[in-house]
Amino acid sequence: MSSRSGLATRVSLVYFGYFFFLGINTPFAASWLAARGFGDKVGLLIGASLIAKTIGQPSLSYMADLMGRRLMLIIAALASAAATFTLVFAHNYFVVLALLLFAGFFIGPILALTDALALSDESLNYGHVRLWGSLGFAVAVLAGGWLIDRWGVPLVIWLEVAGLSVLLVITFGLPRRAHQRDDLRTLGARTTANKLLGKFLVAPITWLFMLSVATLNASHAYYYSFSVNLWTSVNHFSRFQSSALWFTGVVAEVTLLWVVGDRVPLNRAKQLLIFASIGGIVRWGLTSMSPSYLLLFPLQCLHACSYAAMHLGAMLVLRRAVPPAIATTVMGIYAALVNGVVIGIVTSQLDPVYAHLGAQGYLFMAALSALGGIGIIVFTQRWTGALFVSAPSTA
Repeated sequence: MSSRSGLATRVSLVYFGYFFFLGINTPFAASWLAARGFGDKVGLLIGASLIAKTIGQPSLSYMADLMGRRLMLIIAALASAAATFTLVFAHNYFVVLALLLFAGFFIGPILALTDALALSDESLNYGHVRLWGSLGFAVAVLAGGWLIDRWGVPLVIWLEVAGLSVLLVITFGLPRRAHQRDDLRTLGARTTANKLLGKFLVAPITWLFMLSVATLNASHAYYYSFSVNLWTSVNHFSRFQSSALWFTGVVAEVTLLWVVGDRVPLNRAKQLLIFASIGGIVRWGLTSMSPSYLLLFPLQCLHACSYAAMHLGAMLVLRRAVPPAIATTVMGIYAALVNGVVIGIVTSQLDPVYAHLGAQGYLFMAALSALGGIGIIVFTQRWTGALFVSAPSTA
């Protein structure tokens, strides 16, 4: 009992530390890049960083099966903290691009490795552990908005470094071999797992699921990259007011994670993904109309649908559908596609949309929510709750 409780606490702290960094980076990185003189390349730079995850997430997740998740988490936290700290002194476009690519390579796998750790133990309630990440994000975005308003945009990088440094310390507190599968270290076991992974990656249902969720997630690209810039430059909200809007969305996310947890039947997991599509269509469609500050608050509450329901539903599907022998590697591939390549490609194309359409650019995000929802409906009709591919018999 105490051992499980201790693991839950440590994993919760890892989530908190990672999302504290993300709570600074996601809403305020664009402001920092613009202040450095890269205002016309914000989407390109952020998109490049996201795309870098497509290499880091699957490769480091695969290595974690051999070396242990704790060691890979320490390496990832150390490397990303060092690269982010170096950004303080970088002013050349190509140097900044290189550092963002390097940092993205190592930052990306952190969430995938932590998710794999949390999902690998059925005794852990994923929703209740994961919500501490959302709380870390909420604390960072609200405090960050106030501090940046007070001390200026250059503080963004220092807050990011602080978050990653805390994360690095927390990773040392994880059990040295928590959920490490010793049997996967042998050549024969790895060969069998690799064959299983190959079958998983060519299964049509795998890509139907992953691309549909990736499209739902990519519907947040405009919000992540340009919402604060729009609210501060067009609507003339302060950064603290903008942070309050982000905070509201995260509180809604935490609420859903706490209420739903992860003890839900199969049909509920499917419903969560459909709710994500509906929530995204409504949220982005109405946000494109530039509503007043007060009206934005109920729209931000739809983050519980567009993001939290999407993420929790996807995690519950993966827990049921992926053989344990390849769970960590699959989580890295999933994260690379969903949190890296698809949203990265979309983000890299948004600079002209922002320049010419402003808030109306959210209409493109509503369209992505609808497209992802169509894919999810097809997926839910085809998936019965079984493994996407069967593990080979050991009899």
